[in-house]
Amino acid sequence: MLHFIWGILNLVIFIYFLIVVFKSFNLIRQNISGFASIVYIIGILSVFSLINENYYNKKTNQSNYTEFDKIKITNIIIEKHWFTKYYMDAYIGFNTNNNSEKIINVDSAIYGFVSGLKYEQTNFIINKLDKNLYSYEIYGSENWKLLGITIYTNTKEFKGKFNLK
Repeated sequence: MLHFIWGILNLVIFIYFLIVVFKSFNLIRQNISGFASIVYIIGILSVFSLINENYYNKKTNQSNYTEFDKIKITNIIIEKHWFTKYYMDAYIGFNTNNNSEKIINVDSAIYGFVSGLKYEQTNFIINKLDKNLYSYEIYGSENWKLLGITIYTNTKEFKGKFNLK
């Protein structure tokens, strides 16, 4: 519920911000000049481009997937809220020549209504418990933002088990 309220707050503040920008644009155009209003708009757009510059950069594991005969991927929901869900994708490679397996990568992400919330995975631990049973620990951080500015950061930790099918 907190994620939803934070998202609505972000939307309301952003809409109010847009209203203020358009009103100030009109004041600058009427009181100073058309050229000053163009410089103002370019300045506003450049600030937004700096805020969102690295928002979607995602770390990827550069493991060599060709060393495995078979790769299994499991996707599970590790936490669920009203309008958001945290997912985990585990990639496990199998080699039938030497009867071995290896955890290749684990990705976790947040999906749904995530306005003003950025989640970033920092580390993971996967342990094999039984033939197809694994335990996981995923560590990350949540950045709570208003208009692209981080207001609060907290750590996020997920623990659980999953069956590989």
